[in-house]
Amino acid sequence: MKNNYLRLLLILIPLVIYLSFLSPSIGAGDSGELVSSAYTLGIPHPPGYPFYMILGRVFSLLFPSNPAIGMNLLSALFAIGAVLLLFQILLDKGFKGAISFIPALLLSLHPLLLKNATISEVYTLTAFFFLLELLLLKRERYQLLSFIVGLSFLIHPLLWIVGTYLLYRIIKKDYRYLLYSLIGFSIILYLPIRSIADPLIDWGNPESPGRLLAHFLRLEYYRGVFVPFSLSVVSGELLIYFKILIRDANFLLILIPFAFIKEEREYLLLLLIYSFPLALLLHFEPGRLNLEANRIFFLPQIILILILSVNGLERLNKKFLPIGAVFLISVFCLQSYQERLFIRSWTAPDYFSTVLEQTEDVVGDRHAYPLHRDTDGENEGVYIPVIDSRGDALTFPLLYAEVLTKRIRVRVNTPGLKIHIEEPPDYSTYWDEKFRFYDRVLFAKEKNGIKPWNFYIRQGRKDILEDELYIKALTHYAIYLHNKGNISSSLVILKRAKRLAWLNQHLHTVASAYIEIGKYEQSVDILRTIQREDSDYPGIYHLFYYSLTQMGESEEAEGFLSYGLLTQDDESLLNDAGAYYAERGFINVAFLFFLKGVTKGVPNAGANLNKLIQEEILK
Repeated sequence: MKNNYLRLLLILIPLVIYLSFLSPSIGAGDSGELVSSAYTLGIPHPPGYPFYMILGRVFSLLFPSNPAIGMNLLSALFAIGAVLLLFQILLDKGFKGAISFIPALLLSLHPLLLKNATISEVYTLTAFFFLLELLLLKRERYQLLSFIVGLSFLIHPLLWIVGTYLLYRIIKKDYRYLLYSLIGFSIILYLPIRSIADPLIDWGNPESPGRLLAHFLRLEYYRGVFVPFSLSVVSGELLIYFKILIRDANFLLILIPFAFIKEEREYLLLLLIYSFPLALLLHFEPGRLNLEANRIFFLPQIILILILSVNGLERLNKKFLPIGAVFLISVFCLQSYQERLFIRSWTAPDYFSTVLEQTEDVVGDRHAYPLHRDTDGENEGVYIPVIDSRGDALTFPLLYAEVLTKRIRVRVNTPGLKIHIEEPPDYSTYWDEKFRFYDRVLFAKEKNGIKPWNFYIRQGRKDILEDELYIKALTHYAIYLHNKGNISSSLVILKRAKRLAWLNQHLHTVASAYIEIGKYEQSVDILRTIQREDSDYPGIYHLFYYSLTQMGESEEAEGFLSYGLLTQDDESLLNDAGAYYAERGFINVAFLFFLKGVTKGVPNAGANLNKLIQEEILK
């Protein structure tokens, strides 16, 4: 009976917290893509997550005007389910309810679970299935375990590791149980069945066996990507792993040695596999960006540490157990507060609402759009703008806006995902030679008059993509204010963006904005900050060269140009080098740089080459 009260508390406490800070819509990461895919029964990025898509479709229909809320609730429910499973595993291992309650409550408050319990993501589902497999193994329910293992291979690749070990245990018990694994794995058929129907999001187009296998194995992410297994890279990965471990497990690590005393061999083995070997398997380029991006993949490690930590908690004196529990809870809550998890994030919905407002002109009581007239459906006869987009932070919220409102079309042209590629775009989320003019939060083909922009995009959680989206919006607004002649306010906004930037990619965005408004000294200061942390950061030598050239520091600019050409594959430097040699009369050398730029598809390289031929060679 006492354990039932504890279970009730493990439902109510997380439920109140998760609902209090549940995202009001999508987040800035994969959330927009996953909700859009589930709502339309599409196919998201590899491995496709068919089980999550089917469940997400059901929950998204609960809130048809904002499907993301339903899927956010789904994440919260699976997080609570994971907490209850952890509690039950510890009870089955023979620990008292009061002691088992502490790791379960800690899991519910851990930043990794808390963050993903309030947005549409696959990681609370992953945690739930991970713990469900451990519970079924503990209870020796091999038939059901076999089915869950087969299903889990389509939940998330993180479950492939424990799944492989469990398949070994199942075969050892009775190889005939593998039939249940095949039944669970058969959910993969969702991918070719839905791909044949050509949904809006049809990532990888997995209709044929070859494409289906490639999508399941995530081969798209390994094409053209090579990170050497050098001593410096491996040692860098090891350092990043330990930073993640200390940051997320912190004081729990003190309790792990007690697990060796109790000879928790099976869980210690799994902990070993989900530690540094996982970091080597992920094999990421060392750096702070990858530290943040790969942190979530060590969620199973945190779960195993919590399971093993109960051996240490059991040895605490009854007098000190509540003190230790309160201390650990306070540490996790402080971490969550520092990551701004105790807020409801509006950044992504504010962003796509701004785009919708920007791309429409209100005429009377109807909306008229620029160029593309919809020929069927509820928007027949209404002009629909096409927005060319790249990058997850900017693209996925717009995909959700398209699915939700049908008032825009998002053009995506990547190796794995192609949407509306036959339609010429009217706007773009990024600068290139076709879209060269800032038009509020987007880029336009022509320089339009400065239209009103009531900036209302709110800062969200501390997250790579969420902060990237917010900082990009801030820098665009600063440029908008500068173009309106409001210089002082523009500089105040950029100072704020610089203060909020905590990754080099954020600082790079701010430095580019300073260049856009002609503040080259500020840009160089930021670039030096990036260089001190990562001397090979992509694109900084182009910005160094341009800024220093504008400041009249030609000697230093030449040094950065030379170093960049020697050490980086930065295509922008080809234009820089071509212009540099053309100005000094080395026409043949300039011709070669511009020609190489043309072969690599560098923006403006063709125009520069044509100008060189017309003005220097043909004359």
